[in-house]
Amino acid sequence: MELNKLILTSRTTEIDTVAGRIISEYEKNEFGSDEYLASVFGLLKAASDRLTTAVKRIKAESALEEKDEIRDSRVRALNYFVMGSRYNPDKQISGAAEAAGKIFDHYGMEIIKESYAVESSLIESLLEEFMKPEMQAQAALLPGLNRLLNDLRTAQIDFEAASLAYENEK
Repeated sequence: MELNKLILTSRTTEIDTVAGRIISEYEKNEFGSDEYLASVFGLLKAASDRLTTAVKRIKAESALEEKDEIRDSRVRALNYFVMGSRYNPDKQISGAAEAAGKIFDHYGMEIIKESYAVESSLIESLLEEFMKPEMQAQAALLPGLNRLLNDLRTAQIDFEAASLAYENEK
């Protein structure tokens, strides 16, 4: 029987699984009288526990990145919608899009390149601007704008929940 070797490019999860199996086999058998093995497996158990913690953190961070990408795509959708609506031949629609565009232009697409915390703050502020009564009247003239804003709000809420989960994992 040939054993597969762990290599430097092995994933953290693979190494953690292998360590867990080795520890499990050690604990099943009666090797407790060997002091050297006991100390080696004590170290291995501690290292395996740290790996397991790291894997959980990586999963929470990965979920956070995924939620941020969804949020970024909602910001992009809002940007493209407003840009396109500015060129609508209907003067009411293009006028409303111009008002929405002024708000969006104040924040710009650069917000998606900011840190998570700064981006969250800017998105909250952007959404607040669109909720003002004078903008609500303009938004009513732009079919689809409120849906995009709701989608962005939902993405922001989901991101904040994932961020909280990540902070708790940390």
